[in-house]
Amino acid sequence: MSIAFLLACVLFQGCASVELGGVFQQVETIPEGQALVYIYRPHMPYEYAVVFDIEVDDVPLIGIADASYYPWVTAPGLVTSSASGGGSRPPTCH
Repeated sequence: MSIAFLLACVLFQGCASVELGGVFQQVETIPEGQALVYIYRPHMPYEYAVVFDIEVDDVPLIGIADASYYPWVTAPGLVTSSASGGGSRPPTCH
């Protein structure tokens, strides 16, 4: 076994410890008078270790890991959401 191979195994062992999101499960029951929004973060090989912070109306909602989703149940209506943590300029959705 070469020294380079052993070194690569040691250096990259931490990469396997990044937690991925769960398998998608559809929400079966939505409370009456509520809305369901799936927040999905696709796999991003260049930012897989970064947890994106999701805010709604400037209030923290969740940190979302690579290749995961979050079913958010809320009252219907207009909200402003944003994600930050990865790129230099966070996207904002209205």
